[in-house]
Amino acid sequence: MRRSPPLTAPFIAALLTSLVSLAIAGSAQAADSWCRTDDPGTTEQIRQERKISNDKVGEIACPARLSPDKFPDELWLPLPCGHFLGLRRVEIPLQTVLDQKEIYLGDGSDGTAGAETEADQTRHKVQSGAWRTTISAPLARPKAQNVRFFYIGKYEVSEIQFEIFQRGLMEPGAASAPGACAPIDEMAAKVPGTRAMPTTRLSWIQAQRFTDALTRYLISLDQARIEKQSAPQALPWVEATPTYLRLPTEVEWEFAARGGEASPATQLQRLHSIRDKDGKTVLPPLEEIASITTPQMRTPPGYEVHPMGRKKPNLLGLFDMLGNVDEMTMDLFHPIHPTGTLAALSGGVVLRGGNATDPPDSIGVGMRREKALYNRSGAALGSATGFRPVLAGPFFVNKTNTRFEELVGNPEVDKLLVDAYKRQIVPAGTGSAERQAVLDQLSKLKQDNSRQAVTTAEMSKRLDGLQGELERANAAVNERDRRNRQQLIENQVSLAVGYNALYRRISVAPSLFELIEFRARAANDEGKSLQAATKEIESGKQSLERLKGTKAEMFPRYVDGIAAITRDGKKAVEEALSAVQEAQKSRNDRDYRRALKVVTKHIIEYLEMQQSIDPKRQQEWARDLEDQFIKVSE
Repeated sequence: MRRSPPLTAPFIAALLTSLVSLAIAGSAQAADSWCRTDDPGTTEQIRQERKISNDKVGEIACPARLSPDKFPDELWLPLPCGHFLGLRRVEIPLQTVLDQKEIYLGDGSDGTAGAETEADQTRHKVQSGAWRTTISAPLARPKAQNVRFFYIGKYEVSEIQFEIFQRGLMEPGAASAPGACAPIDEMAAKVPGTRAMPTTRLSWIQAQRFTDALTRYLISLDQARIEKQSAPQALPWVEATPTYLRLPTEVEWEFAARGGEASPATQLQRLHSIRDKDGKTVLPPLEEIASITTPQMRTPPGYEVHPMGRKKPNLLGLFDMLGNVDEMTMDLFHPIHPTGTLAALSGGVVLRGGNATDPPDSIGVGMRREKALYNRSGAALGSATGFRPVLAGPFFVNKTNTRFEELVGNPEVDKLLVDAYKRQIVPAGTGSAERQAVLDQLSKLKQDNSRQAVTTAEMSKRLDGLQGELERANAAVNERDRRNRQQLIENQVSLAVGYNALYRRISVAPSLFELIEFRARAANDEGKSLQAATKEIESGKQSLERLKGTKAEMFPRYVDGIAAITRDGKKAVEEALSAVQEAQKSRNDRDYRRALKVVTKHIIEYLEMQQSIDPKRQQEWARDLEDQFIKVSE
């Protein structure tokens, strides 16, 4: 009788590694063409560019999987049965680990034009109006802590990917059982070309369980490698701690949907930008970026949604951020307070992005919807609701050694925190000496008091001295802030002058081209002048297009500038405006005086609109800076 080998630790590790290899490889068919169903948008773009027929789309080479420890732009996580989940990196440049980026979210366009009643208008403002918050991110490269980032799904989770979870194939060793992957292979084989479908009809709890199961599966793959003294290859790790999958916060979702930019100007844009064929950033029509059901564009039989990746991705390479499937986030729904922040009241779960059945004018990157967690049937499901995961990680982690064993403490993180904290609290700039003197006196006073070495009279005397130091420091800081506000207004006036000058150049260009051509045709030199004029006009038209691009970029910066000026409130802004207006009386510059009146008008309007601007007013501002700029009375 043949004896079984002893179950030693090396034998168990080798066995587990073999099972892992089988789980990752799956069937040959799935492994060779996984991108057809797991990366359908990019694969379809390649198919169309190369004019490959649908029956041969499986021959397109799938993207190479870059090592996760390099934190690549595009990260592919292995799933059982030879499938993969793709994520894209979303960066947030910051100076220290405690810094945060101020962002402007929601529908800043005041999408209440179609609302019939005051109640409808208020509901829109409370549900999807403009609001502001801050953002950071949990991940960073070890030697580049000033660039924080997270990963978010390139697509929503697909039917095939979710079916792998539903069948329990993410549990250790389950996918390596004979025939375990056959149903998954059959599902993939039935997908026509790249027309993979997103998963729907699932609850918020099920979405959470998917991210949990996949995270544990990936950790098991890496654990098998670690036990063989190899580096992890399934997940990125932060020292001795693995990263993990979860649902995105709604702030992460909208920041990613907007392409990694959320300023007062982009808050006015209902749709996200894309890159055109020339690499320029443009705002597309909805039908180019969102799958919406119309009489001309119907869903497959039995579905209320469309295949994934059929439209153009956003600036971060994310597909289907709008339309098709509305996406669950990790957050509970909070109404938007009139102050432009989220109210304390919490409700159901936040859905983002809209779906294929929504009216087109209700879909936008800032639109929010509340979904109840439960209904009379139990857990609430949605026939057009899905999700895309985020990859994140912890911040406070212990160091690791080469065997990925967890050590005690992390001096590097401690130093980052100390430096970041000091940067926030140590006095700097105007009044810093006075404020540091206050801190020093407080420290000494605390020491003396702990030793009971100070009398009541001495304490009173020292407190009076501290009050004087604080008053002097406050005066210095206030003076600096006043100068800064005045400088911001003067810079805004210069921007307005430059914008108007650019507009004038663009406006007169067609007439100049006509004049050049007229003079060339009038010349009696056998067409030589006309030939030279044609080249000159063509060159001028190219320059004109560049000027138009510059002008288009200037207006959002102008809006951002107005927003920055008004942050300190009406009283401080009015004081700064008065100082600038008084100073300009000595300037013999007609354009500057005209521009100052326009900028003043816009600042006052922005304050009256509670620091937001709707599209109609935005158009009026642009006209003020263009034709009507020169009509401002002296």
